Amino acid sequence: TAYEIMPSLVGSEMCIRDRLFAHRGWLLAISGDQQLAELSLISLDVSLEINPEDPYAIAYKALIEAIIFEKMNSSEKYVEQFKSLPNPPSELVELLRSEGLL
Repeated sequence: TAYEIMPSLVGSEMCIRDRLFAHRGWLLAISGDQQLAELSLISLDVSLEINPEDPYAIAYKALIEAIIFEKMNSSEKYVEQFKSLPNPPSELVELLRSEGLL
């Protein structure tokens, strides 16, 4: 199969799929619709189940919990988890800083 021939694609494809759940969650959350924002948490939870160290899912979860749902205790948990990641993407660091979470 293709996976046997090019095993590196498996990891790459999994990373893309994981990020899709995270980005979908973020897009749902920023839609302005409360019901879609609630659905965003499901998508982010799926992303974190697949990869508990996905920096996008962690950062988006921190932002959504803090800004949309005003759950600072829950948000702080994700902020701390994000801060413990080695080399998080700079755009996420800036996003969390701009919202006063870092």
